[in-house]
Amino acid sequence: MRDEQEPALFIIEPEASNLEFIQQLLEWSPTLVVVEQALDQVLQWGIKIDVVVCQETSFENIRTQTANQYPIEIIAVNDNLVEHGLKYLYHRNHVSVNIITQFDQDLVKRDFLEKMDVIVFSHEFKAFYVAQGAWKKWVTADTLFKVLPIATEIPPQTENLMPYVDVADQPNKQYLKPEHEGFIQVSHDDHPFWVFEKVGG
Repeated sequence: MRDEQEPALFIIEPEASNLEFIQQLLEWSPTLVVVEQALDQVLQWGIKIDVVVCQETSFENIRTQTANQYPIEIIAVNDNLVEHGLKYLYHRNHVSVNIITQFDQDLVKRDFLEKMDVIVFSHEFKAFYVAQGAWKKWVTADTLFKVLPIATEIPPQTENLMPYVDVADQPNKQYLKPEHEGFIQVSHDDHPFWVFEKVGG
């Protein structure tokens, strides 16, 4: 049985992940939404799709292509497919969504980011959006992070995080590493930010 409290899965660019990982996200049978550009790959994976968002001009082709996916909902629009996919989920009371795509901080509009709990999975990173305040998580000492502030040059404050030193003993300013196993915290009082957690690769 589906539960809108479980994160929906929205596949925009399947090449940003792989079937093995996506199957993990499908474990609890979430609502699965894809945009038309992702449809061929997702059909090849043999995954049951709930919703396809496509351009109006593609509707008949999409209906034919997904005939064996019944029941399925096809949403045909004449503009931004990503925005309409998120609107679909929001208006059906989904409070969270996992998105598979190449990361682009402008892809998801701020109003959706602040209405829904959005996590973007892009290759070896999962990215958490934080509107303001603090983001806190218990982590092991070998987990790597990146932090991307939005609309400000002032970086968020961090606790239990230090610059990562690579195998050549060179500081890598792109990544942060916990000083020790335990809780880390990233915070900014006035501006939103993204936290990227390295999960593989």
